[in-house]
Amino acid sequence: GPAVEASVLSPSLIIYGSKVRRNIARVVEACGSAERWRPHIKTTKSAWVIEALVAAGVRRFKCATPREAAVLARTVEPLGVAIDALCAFPHGGPNLAELESVAARHASTRLSVLVEDEAGAAATRLDVFLDVNPGMDRSGVPLESAAGVAAPGAAGPG
Repeated sequence: GPAVEASVLSPSLIIYGSKVRRNIARVVEACGSAERWRPHIKTTKSAWVIEALVAAGVRRFKCATPREAAVLARTVEPLGVAIDALCAFPHGGPNLAELESVAARHASTRLSVLVEDEAGAAATRLDVFLDVNPGMDRSGVPLESAAGVAAPGAAGPG
């Protein structure tokens, strides 16, 4: 409140935890349930916000980097909850290896990765989400080709 604002140097960033928690509750309500929300960690960058999201029932998250995945997994592990985290950026090489290492170190975090093609799906032991290009030509496999791309070991018809 005003007492805090009057006691800090300017410019400063002041975050009101009660307002953050209220906003989390509003988003959960707008989504219909916490299960329907997958917030991106880049919007929080803070362990206490991740903890507030978990306290509100959020168990599905997005991240973009191996470091964000590791911070998320380390933050929720002591809370004793299992989460589902999607690394929503296609990675390869050392970054993909690090994501697989994060998943191996944190059993309570189900880590999936975004892939843009069959080669990306074949390159990882993690679960995958296929990036589909709906016609905007930013990234992903063309919509008409998406059905033909399957992760290794995926169950076929029947």
